[in-house]
Amino acid sequence: SETTEETTEVAEETTTTAEDEETTAANVKTYEYKSDDVNVTVTLNNPADLPDEAELTVKPVELSKEVKEKIIKDAVGEENEELVNNINAYDITFKLEGEEVQPKAEVKVAISKLGIEEEVEAFVYHVDDNDKIEDMGGKVNKEGDVVFDTTHFSEYAVLAASGIVDLSRNSIDNYDALLKDMKNEVEKETETNIPITNWKRT
Repeated sequence: SETTEETTEVAEETTTTAEDEETTAANVKTYEYKSDDVNVTVTLNNPADLPDEAELTVKPVELSKEVKEKIIKDAVGEENEELVNNINAYDITFKLEGEEVQPKAEVKVAISKLGIEEEVEAFVYHVDDNDKIEDMGGKVNKEGDVVFDTTHFSEYAVLAASGIVDLSRNSIDNYDALLKDMKNEVEKETETNIPITNWKRT
């Protein structure tokens, strides 16, 4: 069968037995939530970490101004607020018979359809009931999905910030650094080498 062929191929490449591969495959379970606005995928390494009947639910939430300010300050700094493209927040939960349930171990989460493009960096924050935030170490994968690991589900916020690079393709922290870098490049290429004193962003 097709499944047998795939298992055999993987076993040859990894020099593991078919039994090992079947065990690994059995230990991975995926839950998916899809809507017009956002897709969320949760992957478990062990199916026993959540009940089979658990349902993944995702609801958009509106963050308070204070929480947004906390996230911006922690992610990019108050001085770089204009780098922020947007902040989307969702209440991500698993429910069983109307009651919330939590995984028994760490799981992988992928959020897609956020419009993340190249040169954009993403930050993921857990927001608790007391509006405290925790950086989850989120990243953008090659498919443009925002991914992170967690052991607990509730409200999560995703901040997308423009990734700015200087003319040497080196990472820089803010607009002031970008303008300084551009100014230096222009002065270097100017024959008269006249300093630029009124360079500013428009």
